[in-house]
Amino acid sequence: MQSFSKFLIFSLLIVGCLVSCETKTPEQLALEAQQKKYEDQKKAQEAELKKWVDNTPDLYRVNWKVCNDGAIIFSSDINKGCNETRNPPTKGFKEPAIVWGPVVEAKFFSKPDHLATGYIRTALFVKSQGCLIKGNPQKVEQFYKVADFWLKRGDNPQPSTDVKIEKISAQEKPTVLKQALVNAQTENYSLKTFGTSTNGLIPTTSQEPCMTYDQWRNTPS
Repeated sequence: MQSFSKFLIFSLLIVGCLVSCETKTPEQLALEAQQKKYEDQKKAQEAELKKWVDNTPDLYRVNWKVCNDGAIIFSSDINKGCNETRNPPTKGFKEPAIVWGPVVEAKFFSKPDHLATGYIRTALFVKSQGCLIKGNPQKVEQFYKVADFWLKRGDNPQPSTDVKIEKISAQEKPTVLKQALVNAQTENYSLKTFGTSTNGLIPTTSQEPCMTYDQWRNTPS
């Protein structure tokens, strides 16, 4: 009786295998191939991201609060007309800039705005190895623009009180870099498909992100 039970169990296993191991349809094979391709691509992206994380300098987050900015309109009822960052950004606040370290110092520079009497173009620059939004770190450490302001003559923001720079932790760095890749893909798609940036505006030279000081100084307002 025991032998018969063993024989019955063995037979059921064989039948089960025949049912489950039957030849797969072309659709099933195609689906499995597609899934494997997706998994291989994901592994390659993760490996590339890890390489980027391990072989690049530290990242720094640049926050600012500059009030009386003439370009601030819609958020004036939220933060009293101040051009201010917040992480993560909420309504009326901007996203902080992220730069490649080491960060040496921050400075505000101004130049005349010939289209607006009584106002001057002011920009916040950070001496670093460039901005994450531009991709890989730059070889030359210099002042790069991270924010623009439209201030009245006499306004004089100070880096010591109006700018805060913090080092991004090693634990957060992979997340920041991964999001940067996603943002770059979205921006490229928008420019290629619609001819506009993701903010709906047509890019101009004066709006070029992360200009060096010399580039910004020599670009008309």
